[in-house]
Amino acid sequence: MNSNTSSPTPPFSYTVPFVGNHSSMVIGSKGKCIQSLQQEFGVNIRAMKADTSKNLPVPYFLIEGNERDVLFASLKVHSLLSLSMGRSEKDLKAKNEQLTKDNEEMIAIIDEMDTSPSVHTPH
Repeated sequence: MNSNTSSPTPPFSYTVPFVGNHSSMVIGSKGKCIQSLQQEFGVNIRAMKADTSKNLPVPYFLIEGNERDVLFASLKVHSLLSLSMGRSEKDLKAKNEQLTKDNEEMIAIIDEMDTSPSVHTPH
């Protein structure tokens, strides 16, 4: 009997939290992106619900496999989430700028109404 045989190392795991719909950037249409990431890095990636008992108060991706591959995959997941958040911020900024412009136009109309002579209709 050989005492040098070792049991398989349990998989290394890493969690990457996300909020909102940013997970869709990682999952992709019909799961294609997450499947591609799993194949590229040789890891298992699952979207998990928040679990306060594990001190994970927001949804997260659980990435499992050998340590090196998991860490590289987690960098890619972080990158995709950051890209999604950046796009969201850009969209929100554009909407905010449009609302500001609309408000300025409405204020100008109200100011014009306040300074224009009132219309008097005879009885």
